[in-house]
Amino acid sequence: VMKHLAALIVHAADLSNAADAWPVSKLWAQWCNAEFHAQGDHSRRFHPELPVADMFNRSKADVPRSQLEFIETFAAPTFTALSQVAPRTAAEGLQGCKVNAAICRAIMQRNKQCMLQRAMNVLGLGNLPRFL
Repeated sequence: VMKHLAALIVHAADLSNAADAWPVSKLWAQWCNAEFHAQGDHSRRFHPELPVADMFNRSKADVPRSQLEFIETFAAPTFTALSQVAPRTAAEGLQGCKVNAAICRAIMQRNKQCMLQRAMNVLGLGNLPRFL
């Protein structure tokens, strides 16, 4: 039991960047994605016969979506599990995950609106309606 508890604590610490204050969490996400893109570049150069996953492809990567998926798939469930043995620590982690997930969603929405506006401009259709 103690070995599993220790593993959970180390795992939570490893994923804690997703629960840090937004400026720190954003910086970690940028660093991780820079590493992913470098791996994708390396793979494309030395193994052109293999496909490169979107998150490793700098021209297709969606960093806010990747970070949101990381939070929802790994970080939040880890802090939920940790809440069984360290409720206060886990509550802080879960709150950080919740805030950062909301920021990622807002960035994704803003990016979507910017893309729509660019398309409208290219098509000569003017500005997006206010309700979008």
